[in-house]
Amino acid sequence: MIRLVIAVGLLLALLLFALVNHVTAQVTIEEVRVYEGIPLDMTLLHADKRALEDAYHDHLVHLFTIWLAGQARSTTEITNGIRLARRAYNVAAAQIARREQELLDQDRRGQDAKP
Repeated sequence: MIRLVIAVGLLLALLLFALVNHVTAQVTIEEVRVYEGIPLDMTLLHADKRALEDAYHDHLVHLFTIWLAGQARSTTEITNGIRLARRAYNVAAAQIARREQELLDQDRRGQDAKP
């Protein structure tokens, strides 16, 4: 009976830890402002897009390498890694798209001002 109570307690503690970890990771990634204080530049924005794609790809290669090598304790670690990578990718991609729209809007305003 005591072993059952200890096992249930450990399971609840692990679930609580996983929940706190998940919520903390979600808030942290979504609050990040990747481009805060960085001037707009269309040429560099294209490079940023390529770098984001490359970084995402490289990270997934790393996760799958760990999984295929049998170094992950469980597939949950890999799944969480993929989930976090996608969330971060989507946040960064949305910020890049927003900046791209700002550049296009500036360009249109500049063309409208010309006689």
